[in-house]
Amino acid sequence: MLDFRKKKTARKIMYSPWTLILLFILTIFLFKAAWNVHTKERSSAEALARSTAELIKLEGRETSLTSAVAYLGTPAGVETEIRTKFRVAKEGESVAVILEDAPTTTSTTTIKKGGFRYRLTHLFSGE
Repeated sequence: MLDFRKKKTARKIMYSPWTLILLFILTIFLFKAAWNVHTKERSSAEALARSTAELIKLEGRETSLTSAVAYLGTPAGVETEIRTKFRVAKEGESVAVILEDAPTTTSTTTIKKGGFRYRLTHLFSGE
């Protein structure tokens, strides 16, 4: 009989409203902590993706710069770079600079007759 009373008292304590409220509050705190960890993990994954993309981009740039330095290390590369940057020629050669015709664009603005700008323009022009 004593054992039965102990079980009844234990159940009474476990199922009391205060115990349930305490467990509910504890559950909320644990959920909030888990949510914060989830949010941090997501932002870390995004930062890792950005860093990886930047690393790939920088490695590509390093490759192109390395090849450019190797090309400029050769006499032909130095000569080509000097000719393109400074427009120089060897003895006996001449430099021809070819200019392309720039397309001429004419912008026409239409002014409505009877509008403020039209009246103001024609006020001073005497028309």
